[in-house]
Amino acid sequence: MDSKESAFRVHLTPAFEGRSLDQIGYAEIQDYAARKTAKLKPKSVNNHLTMLRRLLVVAKKRGLITAVPEIEWLKVPRPDFDFLSFEEAGRLLAAIDPGWRCMVITATKTGLRQGELIALQWQDIDLVAGLLRVRSLSRSRRDRRPEERKG
Repeated sequence: MDSKESAFRVHLTPAFEGRSLDQIGYAEIQDYAARKTAKLKPKSVNNHLTMLRRLLVVAKKRGLITAVPEIEWLKVPRPDFDFLSFEEAGRLLAAIDPGWRCMVITATKTGLRQGELIALQWQDIDLVAGLLRVRSLSRSRRDRRPEERKG
């Protein structure tokens, strides 16, 4: 299941069920954020708030509500990045199973994420120009077997 669909089904819909869109205001949104902060990381709560805000923006554009309530975003600490040193990358490549070597080399040279690596196709690669087209693969598509994926 897509993470956005899951967030709506598991978190947002139950929290605001029974309310019309014009009944969702600043206080309701902040109360939701406070409740969710007890169970989820601030980044996840902000992702939910982003989806809710987009829903409200579209509702306003369609004339279903007159204003989009203000949202106060939670402070999210900057993530620590731990990059491999050249020595660590060399050791990783020396120890990796040969079947994964090409993917690991591509990952270490480009910094692509898992979904981007899985979505990579030959037509995305221009070896002459040294260019790579990056696409993303949704989590629900990533979890399927290769023969079930459609390019």
